[in-house]
Amino acid sequence: MYYSERIKRRLNPSGPGHIYAKSFDVLVDPQPKDGGDPVIGLQVEPVAGSPFILPIAFESAREIAEMMLKTLMCAKPEMFFPKDLVKQYRAGRLSFEQLVEKY
Repeated sequence: MYYSERIKRRLNPSGPGHIYAKSFDVLVDPQPKDGGDPVIGLQVEPVAGSPFILPIAFESAREIAEMMLKTLMCAKPEMFFPKDLVKQYRAGRLSFEQLVEKY
């Protein structure tokens, strides 16, 4: 059983395994005591269940950050771009790539 599956079962053994965070924080361990590679820890306080820390390698953290940023930029462009460009994007007059280029 994977670590994430164990966490899901611990939070809600009979539920579908979804974790909804009430809050989270990002921790960094640049020089782990065991001599391993630096890691980032995502400390999650779920709405239901016990808080936990999910360790993430730096490279994986970068990939996750890029994926989340791209997702937010596509789903909620008004959070990142001027209203006039968002209007053009939503109307289909600009592709996502053009939106990013113009900004």
